[in-house]
Amino acid sequence: MLIINADDFGFSASANAGIRECFRRGLINRTTMMVNMPHSDEAAESADRDGFMDNVGFHFNLTAGFPLVEACRRDVLLCRDDGAFSGIFNSGYYSRFIHLPAATRELIAEEFAAQCEKYLSYYHLQLKHLDSHHHIHTNRCVFQAIRPLVEKYAFKSIRLCPCVFPAHPFPSPKDIYKKIFSRAVMRLKIQNGPIRCSQYFCYLDSFRYLAESGSIPESLEVMLHPLYDGGKLYDHMFPTALNADFLNAHGITLSMNLHETMDGNCGLFL
Repeated sequence: MLIINADDFGFSASANAGIRECFRRGLINRTTMMVNMPHSDEAAESADRDGFMDNVGFHFNLTAGFPLVEACRRDVLLCRDDGAFSGIFNSGYYSRFIHLPAATRELIAEEFAAQCEKYLSYYHLQLKHLDSHHHIHTNRCVFQAIRPLVEKYAFKSIRLCPCVFPAHPFPSPKDIYKKIFSRAVMRLKIQNGPIRCSQYFCYLDSFRYLAESGSIPESLEVMLHPLYDGGKLYDHMFPTALNADFLNAHGITLSMNLHETMDGNCGLFL
């Protein structure tokens, strides 16, 4: 199944507007929401009003805005002096291997639980797909901290690390790390069996390459970052207009019934 996901729902008014417009035009079939941002309430209200509540996953965030857990604001590895997330501990690929103190890992788990509760109980969102801002859940220490809670809250699917297209003949340390992380994810157990993941995950530029070469995998997630500003809809990571022409040109159609897909047997596992 093809999933086109718009990240950062709730981040800003223009991000919210861009995601609403993408749903309206049929350009995406899922978004993931940041629950700790100033525009999170607006995002949840618009998902309810515009009929895509069932297509909103959880975008765990440790790198933007303010924590929900007060104690996190005093942790120098997580936050700046003003209490906002700094993202310092995740600044750069090799930071994923840095060991975080037990106290910081405990705070990360508390923050994950608080954000989960807001996603599930306050906003009443139930898709139970997990990804994160700046791929923070793929950080080794973060994943170790939240793993028991991913199982406790019975998430049904998780985003894997970004894949590299085309594949390199010799794996880099980054590629090896991705494989290790993916295997750790696939060992997670939920109530109805293994957790589900798309077989591949990529950015918009790689998706265009795959589509134009006629080699889109059977199970793929594509990540967008839509903004809608001045009447224009575009992706802010890859400054290009977003429209249905590209999907139509390659005969791409999106299924909106994600619950049925996640509950069925059509998920592909690594």
